[in-house]
Amino acid sequence: MYTYAKSLILASALLTTTTNADTELQSLQARLDKLEAQQNQQAQHQARTQAFTQLVDEVLADIDNRSAHLAAGAAGHNGNFFLQSEDTSNLLIIKGHVQVRYILNSKNNAASGEDEEAGFQLRRAKIKVSGKKSNTAYKLSLAANRDTSNIDLEEFALKIKLNDNLTFIIGRDKIPFNLEAKTSASKQVAVERSRVNAIFEPGRAEGVSLQYKNNDLHAVILLSDGAKSGEISTSKDFQNNTADIAISARATYKIMGNWKQAADQSAWEGQDKSLFIGAGFHFQDSNPLASGAPLSNGNTLSYTLDAAYKHNGLALTGALYGQTITDRHTGPTDLSDLNHYGATSQAAYFIDPNSKEIFIRVESYDIQGAANNVLWTTGFNLYQKKHAAKFSADIVWAVQPLTTFTTHNLVGSGSTSSGLGLMQDNNQDNQTALRLQYQLLF
Repeated sequence: MYTYAKSLILASALLTTTTNADTELQSLQARLDKLEAQQNQQAQHQARTQAFTQLVDEVLADIDNRSAHLAAGAAGHNGNFFLQSEDTSNLLIIKGHVQVRYILNSKNNAASGEDEEAGFQLRRAKIKVSGKKSNTAYKLSLAANRDTSNIDLEEFALKIKLNDNLTFIIGRDKIPFNLEAKTSASKQVAVERSRVNAIFEPGRAEGVSLQYKNNDLHAVILLSDGAKSGEISTSKDFQNNTADIAISARATYKIMGNWKQAADQSAWEGQDKSLFIGAGFHFQDSNPLASGAPLSNGNTLSYTLDAAYKHNGLALTGALYGQTITDRHTGPTDLSDLNHYGATSQAAYFIDPNSKEIFIRVESYDIQGAANNVLWTTGFNLYQKKHAAKFSADIVWAVQPLTTFTTHNLVGSGSTSSGLGLMQDNNQDNQTALRLQYQLLF
């Protein structure tokens, strides 16, 4: 009995020990499984962290790379659309210029029997391209003809920089003569330039010029084919030159201000006081057989003196013009000399800085043997984004009849241009034109 009881006790102990061992083993296995799971999670987290860090590094590197390209000006819009190489040695700028008008012209008892003419006009639609390659700059302007809608090459010029002050220019461009013509049509105060400017400015020409610039003086001298030899309507081959020889020059001196202020006719808020004075001349020995040349042979000398002042929202400009034609003859017949004169004066003022501007302009001309006249222009501008988007309205009043000068050897235009909203009417007392315009630059 004792032996049997002892065996039972021993078996029970062994069974208890085995059960405890199994339980402990299970507990250890569970702990091992939990530790292994934690290690796997930690490894996965490290892998994800490493992958995320690598992705962030790649994104930041790409941003740095793109920023470097943008800093170099690869492409973008900074007021104009542009393309530029990373080393900035090559640059291409693309611009657009659109002017849409409505014109109401009224004549007093018109000889044609119709007192009023009205309608819309696409005055200007241009695409301009400019840029540089190394030390050579270039510009090109394509313009739509408002009558035919044909696209014409208006201007093309190559500018080779010789040093910090001198630039050599070759191509087709405006003759350097007067400030009003030199100021872009997109940056005028009135809807259109003055008729005096149309009469005296020699237009575009093909030729070569040398330009000098320093901090206070801008000057240029041009050898060309003559007045209007580069205009769209003129035959431009060498045998059709409007002059046997033509030389033009202009100098502008900055008394105060900065040169950007000379680029337009408005006095913007925040600008310093500025004052510029300038002078120009154009001389040519006319070729009477060339297409578009004057009807009579002769030597033509045109000259001008102008000034522009800006301060505290007020902009004042003025100019004097003269033209002398000598050695005139038709065949063996000598003709008398001619002297023509003109003047313009303009004032513009911002009644609301950079937003609302009013202006008035008076001009007069005296064409020897033809007529004299006085024209008044007054109106206002509403600026949305300076000249880039603006609405303009003005009224032009010609006090005397408007005539066409066809036999007076003008280097400018003797016609009453519809581009100015004016029409020829030789028999009446006066004429007015209401001009409404919206302008967009891009």
